[in-house]
Amino acid sequence: MSEQVAEVTKTRRLELVDAQGNTRAMLGFRDGCPRLVLFDESDIARAMLTLRRDGNPVMELHDRHEVVRVQAGLDDSGNPLVTVADGDRKNVAVLGIGKDGGAGLVLTRDGEVVVKLP
Repeated sequence: MSEQVAEVTKTRRLELVDAQGNTRAMLGFRDGCPRLVLFDESDIARAMLTLRRDGNPVMELHDRHEVVRVQAGLDDSGNPLVTVADGDRKNVAVLGIGKDGGAGLVLTRDGEVVVKLP
């Protein structure tokens, strides 16, 4: 049996649901920016991929408490920036490439900078 497949489907929001009818993925817009959101079985957003207004992408990974634990993207200059944090955001690691092309690393513990390179 041959199925007809549409060449193009246009919509502002698309939700994928599991067998129980729970939304597990959403493709749409937030504040005019395209966004893909993945939800866990408890309807908590766990992963997001957004294209910001400046055209740069950003990916966020959230824990079960909806706290951003990992964020990776490009800054305003198009350089990569990765942030990793604990649940309280007191212990954070930031790795990036600066405007001068050099790598940088900042580590904090209990909110205080303990390593800063260069």
